[in-house]
Amino acid sequence: MTDPMALGRFARRLRLAVMAAGFALALTTLAGVLFPGVAAISVEAGGLPRPWACAISVIEVALAVAGLAALARMLRAVGDGHVFAPATTGCFRRFALLNLLCVGANIALPPLAQLGLALRGRGGHIDLGLSDGGLLALLVGVLLFLVARLFDEAARLDEDSRSIV
Repeated sequence: MTDPMALGRFARRLRLAVMAAGFALALTTLAGVLFPGVAAISVEAGGLPRPWACAISVIEVALAVAGLAALARMLRAVGDGHVFAPATTGCFRRFALLNLLCVGANIALPPLAQLGLALRGRGGHIDLGLSDGGLLALLVGVLLFLVARLFDEAARLDEDSRSIV
């Protein structure tokens, strides 16, 4: 059996790493959007014009950062010893949903923007495709939902065992 104190310490450290990753992601995207050509970061999306690519990047990063914030809330609850509390599993489910939405936005928004530009300009092209990385991210997102369901069941069993004793 795992030491609850060690689990709490690990969750607190991981929470700091998740918060730092969210901050770095937001900051690098902001630098790429606001300082084109200056920063070593380029913003692009399927060969779209820069304003469209920036808008899509901002949407994707907003979803990713919101997901990381939900994960950080879950890790804070785990760090406080509330491993299977309903609020904890809810945060994880929210993280899984936002992760899946971010992956969906990454896959769907560039072709939709290309379609909009093609219809408006009566020309252009639409690139439809799914990379190996996109497929893997989609599968991980679905797997996170399965883990969230397992967390819900574990929370229910934990509550049942507490009510028996």
